[in-house]
Amino acid sequence: MQQKDARLAGAAILVVEDVSIIAMELELILLGAGAGKVMIATGVRDGRALLDSGMHFDAAVFGVFLDVSAVEMALAIAESGCPVVLIAAQEEGLVLTSPLDRARRVDKPYSPEEVIEAVASSLCARTE
Repeated sequence: MQQKDARLAGAAILVVEDVSIIAMELELILLGAGAGKVMIATGVRDGRALLDSGMHFDAAVFGVFLDVSAVEMALAIAESGCPVVLIAAQEEGLVLTSPLDRARRVDKPYSPEEVIEAVASSLCARTE
């Protein structure tokens, strides 16, 4: 059983991931660590619909290579001040521009603890 992380308590987190089983795994990890709400978008269209609906998110987690529009969406979210965590395979060799170059990154394969720490520390960095 994973430990709760007080830094995630009540946080609303957007997960944008095109592989449903990975998205559900991330949801379980984050809820288990204390997040208040996790919304899953299985693609950029779903993610944009959630954002356009006016929902507030404290952080966003992206499977990086959904497509180019996913990176553009992550960039827009980061520019709004919402922390972004990028999840990518190590061999993908990302080169990102500001402000995504400061986003927390978790390389696949990842552990639940790595995801929790990346999201929790990104929330703390925003408030500092």
